[in-house]
Amino acid sequence: MDLMASENAPPSPILRGTDLVPGFYEGGWQIWEGAKDLAEYLLKNINSIVSAGEGDELHVVELGAGLAIPSLTVFYHFLMNRKDSPSLASLKPHFTLSDYNASVLRHGTAPALFATWFLTKKYLSRSKAYASSSPPSDLELQPDDLEAFYKDMVCLDFNIDFISGQWGKEFVGLMTKRKVKRIVLASETIYSLETLPTFTSTLLGILRQDNLTEGSRAYVAAKRLYFGVGGGVDVFVRLVEDGGGAVKTVWEADQGVSRVILEVRGYR
Repeated sequence: MDLMASENAPPSPILRGTDLVPGFYEGGWQIWEGAKDLAEYLLKNINSIVSAGEGDELHVVELGAGLAIPSLTVFYHFLMNRKDSPSLASLKPHFTLSDYNASVLRHGTAPALFATWFLTKKYLSRSKAYASSSPPSDLELQPDDLEAFYKDMVCLDFNIDFISGQWGKEFVGLMTKRKVKRIVLASETIYSLETLPTFTSTLLGILRQDNLTEGSRAYVAAKRLYFGVGGGVDVFVRLVEDGGGAVKTVWEADQGVSRVILEVRGYR
């Protein structure tokens, strides 16, 4: 689903020498610190985060996904453990990966999703003699691998969709109306004072739909302050609380730049 018609992919940030272009490019080709922080947090707390009632659908939504490292962490967990875990086997995973630019989804997010599946399946197919070795890092693709990916997603009952465009009411309206436990993920999305109100209202809207089960929440990874652009944790927390939501810090960096992971709920 594409909410924005632009197909003009920006040059690589490595070639351009900058991360952000106001109004267009928002760093979707980069792997930011917040994405790594959130992925590590998810790995450590994955069982409690994804747990839901038997037969429920787990809806993972990533806002400003870029390469979607946090969502791919959950995707990888399901691929690795679903067959041996009764609780995971009863869940129906649904991933909605969104980014402002369709080109990022097409040339970054989707290939990263496929590569995660391919390398994980390749690792799982190895003999027990290699079970303790690291997952392979090479992509030796065959002509039928893409078809195999599609068939595997159907067989595993995975639902995956992509949304490009701006946040707002129309974006919220694209979320599934089925009964789900929804986990929203976002990293480095609160840096701009200009977009913070829209991001916050979209996040709260996604968390307040009538079809959500208990335990639906969001995890937002961010720096406490973004110098030069005005955004940061304090402004975001104030907007969430003024909007009737609840925020708490669940992780904080103990060295280097001050970074946190916030858990957000739609209601207090």
